[in-house]
Amino acid sequence: MYLIEGLKSNLAKTLSKATGTEILPEALEYPELPENGELAFPCFQLAKSLKQAPPKIAADLAAKLGLPEGVARVEAKGPYLNFFLDHASVIEAASAAVREAGEAYGDCEAAKPEKVMVEYISPNNNKPLHLGHVRNGLLGASISNLLESQGTQVVRALLLNDRGLAIAKAMVAYMRWGEGKTSADLGKKGDHYLGDLYVMYEKAAKTDETMEKDAHEIIRKWEDGDEATRTLWRTMSDWCEAGQHETYKRFGFRFDVEYKESDIYKEGKEIVELGLKKGVFRKDGTGAVIAGLEAHGLPDKVILRADGTSLYITQDLYLAKKKFEENGLDASIYVVGNEQNLHFQQLFKILELLGYEWAPKLKHLSYGYVTLPEGRMKSREGTVVDADDLLSALEEDAALEIKQRHATLTDDELVRRAHQVALAAVKFHFLDVDIATDMVYDPKASLAFTGKTGPYLQYMHARIRSILRKAGEAAPEGSGRNPKDEEFRLAFALARFPEAVRRAADQLRPSLVAAHLYETAKAVATLYENAPVLTASNEDREARLRLLEAAATVLKRGARLLGFEVPEEM
Repeated sequence: MYLIEGLKSNLAKTLSKATGTEILPEALEYPELPENGELAFPCFQLAKSLKQAPPKIAADLAAKLGLPEGVARVEAKGPYLNFFLDHASVIEAASAAVREAGEAYGDCEAAKPEKVMVEYISPNNNKPLHLGHVRNGLLGASISNLLESQGTQVVRALLLNDRGLAIAKAMVAYMRWGEGKTSADLGKKGDHYLGDLYVMYEKAAKTDETMEKDAHEIIRKWEDGDEATRTLWRTMSDWCEAGQHETYKRFGFRFDVEYKESDIYKEGKEIVELGLKKGVFRKDGTGAVIAGLEAHGLPDKVILRADGTSLYITQDLYLAKKKFEENGLDASIYVVGNEQNLHFQQLFKILELLGYEWAPKLKHLSYGYVTLPEGRMKSREGTVVDADDLLSALEEDAALEIKQRHATLTDDELVRRAHQVALAAVKFHFLDVDIATDMVYDPKASLAFTGKTGPYLQYMHARIRSILRKAGEAAPEGSGRNPKDEEFRLAFALARFPEAVRRAADQLRPSLVAAHLYETAKAVATLYENAPVLTASNEDREARLRLLEAAATVLKRGARLLGFEVPEEM
């Protein structure tokens, strides 16, 4: 158990013994103001059992409470018990804990490890990844990292929506204007080429009614197994998939399993039969199969068309079953935008009604929209921001900034650092926003080297490493320890890092780690500005160097949980 969690546990036991009421460690809070101590217990929850007013309870407890090791004193302030920690011991203990754990600081082993699938991105095969996919991918990748840090075995999954109207439209455009191009003469990545075709189709379809007819004809031929149609579809799909996988690599996304809609779209019929036998489904007057969900507060859902063809939810029922059976999962998380909230509510309820014991272990991680300062993006009009273009623009701007600071860097080193900074900019900016919140992405703001940004965290880490490199120089004369409040504030942030990681994993909220890393970086800056390190007396110097080294480790570990690196130099 890490330092702060241990202190909370001991305080909770002390309070429970003194009051005769079970107090959980989670009941202890962090006061906003330093004058109220480092931990606080609100006595409101004891008013009913002790039949006293909360301020009276707080005063009585403050007078008689025996304090566990590490807690210096306690004060009653209104209905709160405020606990003040032993600053010197926290400073030393925090540094030692990080040093002992190294880059595994914040990790823990699960008492009963679970195997969890995280499905994310789920693109179509007719265009490149865009800004919405970026948010999806960053959330999925970071949540996977967080779960793994807490002892969970994570299976990263990709579902490729590779059939239907979207790719058919791109195929129509290629047949009209592609002029038989092959992969060798596309002139760009295959996913970008298909995206251009898709936009060309949509623009032409506004005035040419035959476009939509041709697209539906392609769908019919594809489903009938027409050889020429299938061959062209496979070729264009390969172009798009290859391009998308290049983008995954640039962003650091990886997958353990990949599913394709084209492989499973006909599946699920046996689940339909099961539902009809169980009375979960019924047939309407047209012969369509319906899931009756109104009794459960949800709209009814068509599961199978009257002509016997399947729908998206039909394949989702099958895929959910396939995931659990093939991978031996304990839980499955779907990272999908909030426009699909109803779909997943219906899907999960149907699986529950069908009696699958794992149905309660399904979770839709719903996230908000991403917009730009100029408004919403539209794929059909070609106004989306491609993920590749976004990252390239950030890399170019980062390179300019880095070159101003280090004019003699080699080209290769400049490219490497610019890529690191660009990834930190986009990943921190997206993950700092709470999942459920709609967000506006401002590329320029995300790349700033000051303020709440990824590059700022990188800069503070690089500053620490610079100080540590200089620490080999001769130390000044003098001795005696003089801990400063700035040291404690940094140590307290380091001590709370494991708790932030655990909460972020439990709640599937990377923003909790992002916020804590920024708090840590600010504490480093405050210490640097107000407490001398290299010019301090021997004991202060060594203690502060240990503290800064621990801070560098936490910044590095936290950044990796969010998916980016912190360089030795900026």
